[in-house]
Amino acid sequence: MQDYPENVEQAVRILANLLAPDELASIRALEERQLVNQHFGVARFIRSAFGLWNGNDKLLADTGTPHPDDASIEILRALWRRLRYSSARLH
Repeated sequence: MQDYPENVEQAVRILANLLAPDELASIRALEERQLVNQHFGVARFIRSAFGLWNGNDKLLADTGTPHPDDASIEILRALWRRLRYSSARLH
């Protein structure tokens, strides 16, 4: 199995390094209710890159939801919150 992140915090750090600055700025600019609209965009990337459909049960469990679609939105929401409200560095 690939080396996938095991928790949401790890996933957020990886995303912060993988996504281009303009993509991060676009996510930051979204309203929270708009995150679900990213289902076929960055959320699809999250599901694929982090193995949510391929047995990454640790990350799935850490999101607090049993479904990969919902889990990817929770990871995206965590990134969005970090971009919007945290003074902590992403990298």
